Amino acid sequence: MRAPVRLGDGRLGYPLSGGQPDRILTGSVLTTEDQAARRSIHAGLRQLFPHWHAADVTWMAHQLGQRPARTMWTAFSELSSQVRGLRSSLWSWYVQATGATYTSRQRVGRLLAQAWEPHDFGPGGTSTLRVEGERVGTLPTLPANVHFAHIRNLSLSNIGLATLDQSFLAHFTNLTSLILSGNQLTTIADLASFTRLTRLD
Repeated sequence: MRAPVRLGDGRLGYPLSGGQPDRILTGSVLTTEDQAARRSIHAGLRQLFPHWHAADVTWMAHQLGQRPARTMWTAFSELSSQVRGLRSSLWSWYVQATGATYTSRQRVGRLLAQAWEPHDFGPGGTSTLRVEGERVGTLPTLPANVHFAHIRNLSLSNIGLATLDQSFLAHFTNLTSLILSGNQLTTIADLASFTRLTRLD
C-alpha cells in the first residue's frame, strides 16, 4: 500500500481525485465530490483487502461514510491503522516460533484476521471463532484498537496453552461461550467481566 502524504492542513492522508476529504457526508445524496472521494476510498480498501469481493468493498466504503462525526478519510485512516497493527502483531507472534509451531501460528493468524475483518461486522457476519487442534503454545498480543466484540462463541481447544492471558480475552468482550478443553491450563483469567458468558468448558 502506498505511503500517505502531507495534506494541506498538515495531516497525513491520501489526496483525492477532486473529492473533499474533510467534508462529513450526510444524507443519501452524494455530490460529484463525494462520489470522487468514495472512488478513492474504494481503491484504498482494495489495497488493504485485495481478496474481498466488490460487494464487500462497496459495503465497507458506505460504512466508512456513515461513521458519526468522522470524515471518510478519518474513518479510513483508523481502519488502515487497525489492519497494519493486527498484521504486525501477528507477524511478531509468528517469528517467535519455528517448524510446525510456526506453521500452526500462521494458520491461526489467518483465522483471527478473517474473524476480525470489518466486512464480517455487517449482516451475515461471523459470531463464532474456532481455533482448534493447532499447537501454537501461546496466543498473540493483539493491538489495543482491534476488537472482536462481534464474536459470541470462542473455542481455543487443544492448542497447547499452559496459560491464558487476560489481555487476549479482553478483546472478546461479548462472549457467551468459551471452550478451553484439551489444554494444560491450571488457572484461567478472571472472567468476572464477561457477564454474558453462559458456557465455559
